[in-house]
Amino acid sequence: MFFTNGYNIRIPRGDSAFIRFTLTQAESGEPYILAAGQTVVFEVCASKGAEPVISKTADKSAQDTQGAVTFPLSPEDSDIARHTYFYSLRIADTDGTVCDTWLGFPDDALFAVGLDCGRSADYTPEGGIHVSVGQGSETMPAYDGEYTVVPSLREPVVLATAQKALRNNITVERVPVSETLNGSGGITIAIGGQNV
Repeated sequence: MFFTNGYNIRIPRGDSAFIRFTLTQAESGEPYILAAGQTVVFEVCASKGAEPVISKTADKSAQDTQGAVTFPLSPEDSDIARHTYFYSLRIADTDGTVCDTWLGFPDDALFAVGLDCGRSADYTPEGGIHVSVGQGSETMPAYDGEYTVVPSLREPVVLATAQKALRNNITVERVPVSETLNGSGGITIAIGGQNV
């Protein structure tokens, strides 16, 4: 059993569930049907960008004619630490390239395990989640820039990631900071190699 509130999901720890997402085309409201070779990936992570603690994939054969995709979770899947996790959905082609975009789907959708399940009046038992998919047949282009960023003290660093599919996390390296005693008995702080 599980409970939903908008995009948020609650499930008792160690329980089974069949979580249903109904995909519709944003412009027409018609069912969004996966193309041959496409999959929907459902992942639950302790924090954004972390390795998933739950990962499920469904292909076209798991989708009904109304656009619904159901992900079965076993008691073993949900037998994870009581915690409020984040979850994500994505549509991917056979090579893993992310395609199509969710419209209105939050990037902070919550997946709570074992926390006050079913005790809140604003959660619906076994509720389905409706997701609008933008531009049904267009593929989101892949980001082909740098994945490691070195900050600059003089100008902003902008990565051209808007409306692009990322294959990995972007890492922002830390700015070097050092402290040294100076001749006046104070502390000189050097940030990025520059005395401040």
